[in-house]
Amino acid sequence: MKPPVIIAGILLLLLSVIGGVVAMMSQGGGAAAYDSMSGQEIYAKLCQQCHGERGTAPRGLANSYARKREFWNEENLLAYIASPISVKKKMPHLRDSKRVMPAISKSISVAARRKLVAHVLGLMDALEPKTGGPSTRSAQ
Repeated sequence: MKPPVIIAGILLLLLSVIGGVVAMMSQGGGAAAYDSMSGQEIYAKLCQQCHGERGTAPRGLANSYARKREFWNEENLLAYIASPISVKKKMPHLRDSKRVMPAISKSISVAARRKLVAHVLGLMDALEPKTGGPSTRSAQ
């Protein structure tokens, strides 16, 4: 790769990370406010900017959830949103990706995280091919 391409890639990654951090820091009403929100509302506030309303990543800022359901369950998705870099190394569909999303704020409760994860898994299910449901395989 040529140096300008590398620099552009690094800048794009930094902007994505900074955007995620800014989104998390602008948590209106504090982290406790998430406890009273639905999973869809939490997703709209923290994830939709990059992943899109339906998880299709229309602007290319993040990965789409399409055809990813077989890799995810509640347990490993909760771990991923808490520590994307460490979990990424264990996930076959993410290992080669250069993208890394920011971790969710540690101050957001487990209950709110579970609502968010349930919503994301629902988006993944909706993006599955109509010939069959999600695989029951768990990636650990």
